Formats: sequence, C-alpha cells, structure tokens
Amino acid sequence: MLKGMSIESLKTSVRTVLEDNILRFWIDKMQDDENGGFYGRIDGHNKLHPEADKGAILNARILWTFSAAYRVLKESRVEGRGIPGDGNEGKGVFSCPLHRL
Repeated sequence: MLKGMSIESLKTSVRTVLEDNILRFWIDKMQDDENGGFYGRIDGHNKLHPEADKGAILNARILWTFSAAYRVLKESRVEGRGIPGDGNEGKGVFSCPLHRL
C-alpha cells in the first residue's frame, strides 16, 4: 500500500484518517454534552453505555489526543454538531473540547 506513495500523499492520507475517523469518532459518539467529558464505555456493537464510569485516565488520554491534534493540525474547529452553549450548536461547527481551557 505504501509502496510508490509520496510523502505528501501519505501525509494527506494520515490527516484524513485522523480527522474523519479517529477524532470524528470521539466527537460524534463519545462526547457527553450533558455532564461534560467523554463517556466511559461503548461496546463492540457500537452501543453507548452512558451509565458507565468515566475514568480519569481515559479522559486524560482523550484530552492529550485532542491537544496533540490541535498542535499538529493548528485547527481548533472541526465540522460537526456543536456544543450546547458555545454559540455553534446546530450550525454544523464543532468547537474542540479544548477551546474553553
């Protein structure tokens, strides 16, 4: 797969996977808009378990991931659903969880 792929093409591919798959999953599926932070469990059938405990280590790792993504991508906004109360709710804009820090 990587054979014959240019560095620029690889960078574009990795960025697309990061933005469209990895970060998008945490933004759309795991963000707890009601209580803040991120949910602690989603099972192998993509069923969210909002009652599951939220682990400090999990939330710290997610925070680190978004921090690293911001540092690398230099963007704090990603297309998405918006956060209640941030002025972007329902406007198709997601404000990174770090924007309030």
